[in-house]
Amino acid sequence: MQQQIIEVWHNLPNELKLVLLSIIPLAKTTFAIPTGIAIYKFSIAKTVFFCCLGSILKTPVYYYIIYGGANMLLKTRVRKKIEIVLEKAKKYHSRKFEIFGGFALVLISGSPFMFNGILPALATGYIFGIKPLNNLIYVFIGVIGSALISAFLTKGAIYIY
Repeated sequence: MQQQIIEVWHNLPNELKLVLLSIIPLAKTTFAIPTGIAIYKFSIAKTVFFCCLGSILKTPVYYYIIYGGANMLLKTRVRKKIEIVLEKAKKYHSRKFEIFGGFALVLISGSPFMFNGILPALATGYIFGIKPLNNLIYVFIGVIGSALISAFLTKGAIYIY
């Protein structure tokens, strides 16, 4: 079984491998971009395109997890507890979020750190009442920015070494 999976992986086109690597939550673009540039020898534009495609393909799933899950939880007995947590977050951070809201979502979704990314950005947008379409636009901008930064850093590191 394991040998068959490895064989299937080796037979996939490299572009599809990049898309699949970008879909993996912990790998994201921070692993897929160096793989595309250093191992597959793709151009920056091609690598960024396929990595962003993978990241964007998983966004609707995350969107339904956040919005559908939150709406489902608000219909249960834990509603009061969830509302308390949401109100505390809004109370302490809403003024800052009114000023930096979209920019904050771009930074959260574009951050290469493990616990930042698309899912936390969508959750933050939900908590602070950002319209879903605007939330998705900010997330996509963050993903593209993160991919470009990772690509240029990778290319620079390859050039140095």
